[in-house]
Amino acid sequence: MAAAPARALKRAASDEGMSEEMTITPLGAGNEVGRSCILLTYKGKKILLDCGVLPSFTGERCLPFIRDLDPSTLDIIIIT
Repeated sequence: MAAAPARALKRAASDEGMSEEMTITPLGAGNEVGRSCILLTYKGKKILLDCGVLPSFTGERCLPFIRDLDPSTLDIIIIT
């Protein structure tokens, strides 16, 4: 059984006296090795880091928790 994605981590940052918020949402690999996928939201931009698979599963079970993620809303995808 796949674990649910971890809750988003939020960190307040200050830039020239204005408060900004970065949201880090693990969509995979939060509690395991493999299936890496992290969504960063910062300054109105959405960045997807990695999008790996978990080789011990097949089909949709091997993918990160991206079912509800609309790719057209992403500004950039970075594969490391």
